[in-house]
Amino acid sequence: MKHFILILISLLYSLQFVSAQTLNKSLVSSQRLAYAAAKRLMGTNNTYKYYVSKTMVQKDGESRWLVFVDKMPRAGWEHPCSYVYAKPGDSTVDNCIVVDSVCPPSDVRFVPILKSNDDTDNLENIKVAVGKPSTASEHTYAVILSGGNNINSNSSRYWNDCSFIYKTLRNKYGIDKEHIKVLMSDGTDPADDIHNENGSFYFSSPLDLDGDGNPDIEYSATKENLRKVISDLSETLDDTDHLFIYVIDHGGYEWTNGGRRSYVCMWNEEKLYPDELNSYLDGCEAGYVSILMGQCYSGGFVSGLKADNRIVIAACGEDERSYGCEEKNFDEFVYHWTCGLNGFDENGNELEDFPQGSNHTLNNAYAYACGRDVYYTSPFGEIRETPSITLFSGSTAEDLAMDTIPNVVDLYITSGKLAKTPTPVAKLMTVTGKKKIVSPVVMPYRPTMADMQKVFINTPFWDNSDVWVRHQDDGRTNFENQAGCLDSDSSTVYIYVNVANRGVKAYDTDNCVLKIWWARSAMKITSDAWLGKKTSMAGGVYGNPIDPKTIHDVIQPGASVIKSVSKEFKDDFLDYAHREDFNMCVLAYLTYDVLDGDPNFTDDTLRIPAVWRTNKLAQKNQTTLIWETLGQKFNATVYVPYERNSNPLSISVIPSSDSKSLFKDMRVNMSVPKGAVSNWTPTYSLTPSQMKTVSTKKLTNVALYDSCSVNNIVLSGKKACAISLSAVPDATENLDGSKDYKFSLALFDDKTGYLLGGQSYVIHRGPREKIDFSIDKTLNSGNYTLEATNVSEDVEYRWYDGQGKLVGTGKTCSVPASGASSTYTLETVSKSDGAVASKEISVEHVSKISSVKADGKTLDISLSSPAAPNTSLKVLSANGNTPVSSISVAEGEERCIISLPDTGKGVCSVTLLENDKPVDKVSFSK
Repeated sequence: MKHFILILISLLYSLQFVSAQTLNKSLVSSQRLAYAAAKRLMGTNNTYKYYVSKTMVQKDGESRWLVFVDKMPRAGWEHPCSYVYAKPGDSTVDNCIVVDSVCPPSDVRFVPILKSNDDTDNLENIKVAVGKPSTASEHTYAVILSGGNNINSNSSRYWNDCSFIYKTLRNKYGIDKEHIKVLMSDGTDPADDIHNENGSFYFSSPLDLDGDGNPDIEYSATKENLRKVISDLSETLDDTDHLFIYVIDHGGYEWTNGGRRSYVCMWNEEKLYPDELNSYLDGCEAGYVSILMGQCYSGGFVSGLKADNRIVIAACGEDERSYGCEEKNFDEFVYHWTCGLNGFDENGNELEDFPQGSNHTLNNAYAYACGRDVYYTSPFGEIRETPSITLFSGSTAEDLAMDTIPNVVDLYITSGKLAKTPTPVAKLMTVTGKKKIVSPVVMPYRPTMADMQKVFINTPFWDNSDVWVRHQDDGRTNFENQAGCLDSDSSTVYIYVNVANRGVKAYDTDNCVLKIWWARSAMKITSDAWLGKKTSMAGGVYGNPIDPKTIHDVIQPGASVIKSVSKEFKDDFLDYAHREDFNMCVLAYLTYDVLDGDPNFTDDTLRIPAVWRTNKLAQKNQTTLIWETLGQKFNATVYVPYERNSNPLSISVIPSSDSKSLFKDMRVNMSVPKGAVSNWTPTYSLTPSQMKTVSTKKLTNVALYDSCSVNNIVLSGKKACAISLSAVPDATENLDGSKDYKFSLALFDDKTGYLLGGQSYVIHRGPREKIDFSIDKTLNSGNYTLEATNVSEDVEYRWYDGQGKLVGTGKTCSVPASGASSTYTLETVSKSDGAVASKEISVEHVSKISSVKADGKTLDISLSSPAAPNTSLKVLSANGNTPVSSISVAEGEERCIISLPDTGKGVCSVTLLENDKPVDKVSFSK
């Protein structure tokens, strides 16, 4: 379908083009005959464009008219074309000489066969508004190169491309004229060097690209001039600078022993090869070098220009041509890329389809151009463009923009999931093909519950994988966070932080310091607690700083080092470290000033470290819980600090890839001390069978399930509330092998929805055989006796009715048979390790009143089983409200007769009661 649409667009365009043109009246008859011969030779392809030489040329010793046939008029050179040499006054094809080529001749002037009715120079008056100044403009330099090849190849659309990017750099980003060097065709030579898009006349390229009346083109587009310009700029550039090279106009390739070799067409048909351009850049010490190449076969330059600090963008593949816009006098890909960089089109209209909130980085402009390039999104045969980009993926190069020059060295702790950059994929990755534009996550000032679900669903900000704690110095080989109390003969923990370099150059300056703080495990830890301003153990949540550590390692781009810091506990803190409920959290921070005092990383409203704002700050709140076959039951305690006049809180289970299987394989409960909470409201999305064992009324413990939340929590004490988590396996089925499950609890302000913190848990489960048993039922004296049989191990028993009410705790349970049909659940609890297993059994309704016979004066009632103690019968009148008779039934009786007064005809009812509670009811006609 896309191919059909493209063909239709091409046909409509060609028809529009022809209808807007007429036969050039300046042609003499001999030129017209030459065109007629060439037209017969080329066939009926209406997309070809024809030109005829202004004067006859020499071919094989004869004077002939040269008809130039452009077979791909919207493509850049090089591409297929033909020279048709026709004898003067002769329109026959037999006398013509045809030479196929890939570029127009440089020494012949042409006139078009068809002339536009509104023939102009096709130069655009581009509008770019003045933008806000930035410090990056003082450190941004640009080289704009438009080679041209020769006068017949050099179209006005390439001047427009250069003018658009020049105005964007000057007006939008405020880059100084002295920082922008333009090399175009013959430079400042006043001779003709360009033709309009229709090729109807030649003129000299205007030197003023931004319309301020001053010349901007300084150099002719030769290799020597390019080398010198880059060399001169490189003498002053350093790590704080960005050099941008923009290449447009024509390109080609040639075959060598090494395969296809692309080149840029410079002026006077010079050729610039990838290795030559790379050699020009060898001495450049700029922090970043970005290169946009819009010429044909530009993809052939990508691999030859790769470097850690370079971004190389190509409009097409190494075997593809680039094309001009269908309806604008620009090149397709570079036009859209410049729009993406600018945020506006050439007429000053804001882009409606650029992702809102996205920065106009070079990388985002590339993504935007890919989505708009019609030759990429709707290719047809050879008419296609496949843009590509190479950059240090996941590095600061992805943040490079004309108003932003990131630090070339960027040490960070986070594992990439919380930073405002894509997750690293490969060191030097070339992306070829369509790239979906996704708005980067712009975190709000404070994360809310909705943000938690969207952004932190797999990686809560308090659970950074690049920070871990060990009880022995083995963290460089064992990356598992080790929680829990220290051994009785141990007093030291070891904290490990993986510090990576997201920059594009090596860190080798010894000026970065790693600061670490520890705190008692809590779902919310204020900055004051981390920094040691609340050190009283009686206060519930407390912490202390650990000695800072300077990073002396050399860290290459994309590489990382593991730094370790030890913490020795003493006195009261050591006593706490030996307690069973001991668990510690860690906060790590990278700074370039060891004497900077208390770091300014606090959210002013929440009073917690704003870890989500920076990749220099990382937090580890994780508890590891272990359950083994031997029956070690675990219980982990974290705290929620009491704060005067605080809003009610919510604790939510954050779903993860593990959570569904966790809550299937394990029974997890959250509990608090009696009296610690005056109110909470658990909410679930559970199946009826799951709800049977869930109590929503207890204020001491609650079962946790996937997507469960406990809302409107009101703390009643004036100290931190200890929240304990326990778990046992669900041994209804065999649990094979060992498995780790990971999930998190998040703490929210229930009124504002702000995320205050949380705790992550790793539950390690060993193998467990199922608790096997059966349930038998027997009917006796109007009751079912339910009995657990063939039980595989010593267990405790809990029987629940269909509403989740506990109705029995022994091996057997008696339930009435006269009630409605129902399902009962038996939950068994292993006495050895606390594992649980459950099964359901259904019981059917059995009526206790087997028959009722009425003769008008008496009622003969038969029971299906002997009457229980305290049994009675009550007869209601036809209106259903007035008792007409009532009688006690002796224990063991199975039949009784009741006298009936004369109450008239109608339907009456008889009800059997046990202990004054109805257990059966039958209607009868009187």
